[in-house]
Amino acid sequence: LGFMWYLGFNVKSALVNMTQVPMVAYPYLATRYGDAASVSQLTSAIKTATNVFRGKQGYDPTMDQLIARGIKEGFLDESLATELAGIAEGSTLARMMPVDAAQRRLNQFSYYGSFLFRNAEKFARIVTFTAAAELEMNKGGDLEAMFHAGKEAVRATMFEYAKWNRPTFMRGKASVFFLF
Repeated sequence: LGFMWYLGFNVKSALVNMTQVPMVAYPYLATRYGDAASVSQLTSAIKTATNVFRGKQGYDPTMDQLIARGIKEGFLDESLATELAGIAEGSTLARMMPVDAAQRRLNQFSYYGSFLFRNAEKFARIVTFTAAAELEMNKGGDLEAMFHAGKEAVRATMFEYAKWNRPTFMRGKASVFFLF
């Protein structure tokens, strides 16, 4: 309810989320790889990710392998981590499954309401990851160095929504009041 109240169907929240790339990821990458190289690689990553999200092209096999690993480790698609946690809590998930038409509509409303924010978040993470990995490759790094550089860039520049990343007083029942 809190998410839908503040961010659901809100184009501005998705646009603000996208500012993480120029406002946070760019300075991070620029301090490590230089301004010109970072701007060039971020521009290239944005163009490629846009085409991939539109279904017009795919990533090269190396980058595709690195992205798949990042999704599996749970830092490139935070929504996937939430879904996996829901599956792990089978009894909770069973209680939350829609049993009537109203609950199904509410689930659809939540899904579509979070669409813009969720995809903006995923897009920003993929762009940051691929730009950092490519910059590391250009510096002579191997696959493991590329993955580590991309992962660190995402971890350092994108928000971490996990419970462990909140102060203790913002966990448990109090977390409702400290949603954002």
